[in-house]
Amino acid sequence: MVLVNAYSHADITSAQRKTVVWKKFVCTCVDIMSVGNVSATLSGVTVLSGTNFKTWKNKVTLLLGCMDLDHALREPCPATLTDQSSLEDRRVFERWERSNRIGLIIIKNTIPETFLDTMSEENDVRHFLDTLEERFIRSDKAEMSAVLRKLVSMRYKGDGNILEYVLDMFHLAGKLKGLKIELPEDVLVHLVLIALSSSIQLV
Repeated sequence: MVLVNAYSHADITSAQRKTVVWKKFVCTCVDIMSVGNVSATLSGVTVLSGTNFKTWKNKVTLLLGCMDLDHALREPCPATLTDQSSLEDRRVFERWERSNRIGLIIIKNTIPETFLDTMSEENDVRHFLDTLEERFIRSDKAEMSAVLRKLVSMRYKGDGNILEYVLDMFHLAGKLKGLKIELPEDVLVHLVLIALSSSIQLV
């Protein structure tokens, strides 16, 4: 009976070991397939530029959500594991760490090197995305002020084609619209008249 029990215990232990090894193998295969899926899917994500941050962010977060890799975007980093950490603590941490690690890889692979070179080292995907968004908001505000200032101060001095000058003003108004500032048509017409009034006798 003792031998049977010993054999049964050894057999169970061996089976448990095989189960653990098999689970690790499956997880590795899933990771490999996920990387392949990421490579195939990244081609559908527009590379970040100076004017498409909102569209880019929506596509990247949608991609991470569809791949069930947006956990680190939704949840803060869990407590660091210790010898006293429970199995549940380890499960939660490992899920967050995997989501965070692959999320950073995906995001950084859709950002030009010129942008990455100016970013500080950030190992938290949510903080990285927030920092990037703050930078683009500041950049948009600076560009918005510069374009608006140029449009308001434009004055035609009689040099060059009037039509081209007016079209330049409409082009600036279009840039403002792209920056979420849409000037009413009557305001734009008023600015054009002011710009032309110094050189043309208006009736």
